[in-house]
Amino acid sequence: MIDPILIDECLSPKLASVAQARGLACMHVTWLNLEGTSDWHVAGLAAERNYVIVTNNRKDFLRLYAELEVHNGLIIIVPAVVRREQMRLFDLAIDVAERQDSLINLLIEVHADGSVEVQNWAKDR
Repeated sequence: MIDPILIDECLSPKLASVAQARGLACMHVTWLNLEGTSDWHVAGLAAERNYVIVTNNRKDFLRLYAELEVHNGLIIIVPAVVRREQMRLFDLAIDVAERQDSLINLLIEVHADGSVEVQNWAKDR
């Protein structure tokens, strides 16, 4: 199960429409009035509400999620790209995510060339 999904503020709110068009529950950080909130707070909220986080803030979220024993999944769009490209890459990430039995403790990284990597990413990985 790959929802609910929470899109980080560093990515376009339009990504939510990609998920919603596929029948997935999706929110954007700004819709929750959390713009400017620290990454650790967003990660904590995600854990509390069972969100899969989507971000391009690779460095910070890899560090934060490596400290969690359990999380609902982390999707990283690796490059900082324009909105239309974000949407294309996120759609690819959803394709891969939907083929997984579970996203618990999984990291999905999608790259500009369309390649997608999946790995375990949690405290005891």
